[in-house]
Amino acid sequence: SRTEPLKGFTPLKKKQLNNATGPTMSNTPAEISAIQPGMQVHHAKFGNGKVLSLDGVGDSTKAIVYFDQVGEKLLVLKFAKLSIIG
Repeated sequence: SRTEPLKGFTPLKKKQLNNATGPTMSNTPAEISAIQPGMQVHHAKFGNGKVLSLDGVGDSTKAIVYFDQVGEKLLVLKFAKLSIIG
């Protein structure tokens, strides 16, 4: 087995997780319950949008959001990382 990197290739480095604060890949339950149909929200990748509808409760709550730049998306709020902007 080879322990040295191949000539001309740089080995990839593993991403380090910040164990002190844990992963930041989800909205909190309070943030999820604050989101309501009609609200204006922002998503880092999709931009600004409007919540059209919600379905489900708690961690399984899903939202249909219409984003100005990419159109309609179905998002699981626990993972969506939406910011309320209005």
